[in-house]
Amino acid sequence: MAKIINTNSPEEREERREERGKRREERGEGRGERGERREERGEERGERREERRKERREERDSVVEDGELSTVCYRPEGLDQLLQQTKFTRRELQILYRGFKNECPSGLVDEETFKFIYSQFFPQGDSSTYAHFLFEAFDTHKNGSVSFEDFVTGLSIILRGSVTEKLNWAFNLYDLNKDGFITKEVRYDVYVCVCKHVFSLF
Repeated sequence: MAKIINTNSPEEREERREERGKRREERGEGRGERGERREERGEERGERREERRKERREERDSVVEDGELSTVCYRPEGLDQLLQQTKFTRRELQILYRGFKNECPSGLVDEETFKFIYSQFFPQGDSSTYAHFLFEAFDTHKNGSVSFEDFVTGLSIILRGSVTEKLNWAFNLYDLNKDGFITKEVRYDVYVCVCKHVFSLF
C-alpha cells in the first residue's frame, strides 16, 4: 500500500493556519457588527415606543386637567369643530363629554336609553311621551340614535342660543310630522303630554 507523503513545508502549513485564523477573525467581526446593528435597531424601536407613549400621555393630560377624575380619558372627535359650532367652552365640552360617555359608553344613545335617563330627572311623572319628542328633536340625522355632537349642539341652542334659534328648535320639537306645520291636533297632543309631564311635579 502506497504511503502518502506530505510535501508541504512547515512554513506553508503555518501560513495556511494563519490564513484560516484571519478568516475566523473576519467572520467573528462580521457577526459582531451585525449584533451591533441589531442592538441599534432595538434601541431605535424602544425610543419610538417611548415617544408614542409620551404623546398618548400628553393627549390624556390635555383632556384630564388638574383636580379632575381620570377614570374617563376619552376625547371627543372634532372638539375644535364643536367649539366653533356651539357656545360652550372647551372645559364645558370636556365635562359634558365625560357625563355622556359615562351614561353611554358606546357613544350613541338610542330612544329607550334616552327615555330612561330622562325619567331619572322626573321619577314621579310620565315623561316617556315628552322624552320621545325630545329624542326626535335631538336626532337630527333621523337614524334612531343621538351622538354626542347631536346632543351638545341641541343643548347649546336650548341654553345659549338666540331667540330665533330657540324658537326654531322649539318649532322643530313640536312639529311632530316634520311637515313644516303645527296643526291643532298636534297642539292638543303636545298639551296632553306636557300636562302629564308637568302636573305630576306638584
